[in-house]
Amino acid sequence: MRIFALVLALLLAACASNPFLPKELTMSAVELTTRLEKRFPVERSAGGLVDLTFSKPVVTLAAPRMSVRIEVKGRLPLSDATTEGLLTLSGIPHYEPATRGLFLKDAKVDRIELARVPEALNAALARVASQLVKSQFEERPFHTFREEDFRKFGVGYEPLALAVRDGAMVLTLKR
Repeated sequence: MRIFALVLALLLAACASNPFLPKELTMSAVELTTRLEKRFPVERSAGGLVDLTFSKPVVTLAAPRMSVRIEVKGRLPLSDATTEGLLTLSGIPHYEPATRGLFLKDAKVDRIELARVPEALNAALARVASQLVKSQFEERPFHTFREEDFRKFGVGYEPLALAVRDGAMVLTLKR
C-alpha cells in the first residue's frame, strides 16, 4: 500500500511539473483576424441616410491594446451614390471567466474615413460606428474559448491573466 501511495504521489508531482503542459494560450493577430472574419459583414443604417456595410476586419496587436481595421462601404438609399473607406477601432482585451469570452474594454472608434461623404453625415456615421464597436466587441465576446481549450492530458486549467505582448494575445493559465 505504501508503494502505491508513493507511486501515486510521484505521478501527481510529475503532472504538476510536466513541461509538456501549457502555461499559456497564445493567439496571433492572424488567428484573431480569422476568428473575427466569421462575424462579418455587418450591415447598419445611419439614420436612413446611408446604408453601411462593415467587412474584412484586420487585427493588429500592440501592448496593451488591440486594434481592428474594418473596410466600410456606404450607399445612399435615395441615389446611386456609393462611398468606401476604413474604420479603425481599438480597446484593451479582457477575459471574462463567466462566459469564457474575450471582450474589448474601453473600445473606441479611433478613426473613420469615407470618401465623398457630406460633412453633415459625419456625426451620424460616428454614431453608427460607435454602436458597431459596442455591439461587436464590448457587449458580446469577439472570441469564446471552449471548455476543452482549458484541458490537456486530463489536467484542467484556470485562466489567470490576459495580456498583449510580442504581437500576440497571451492568456496565462494556472493548473
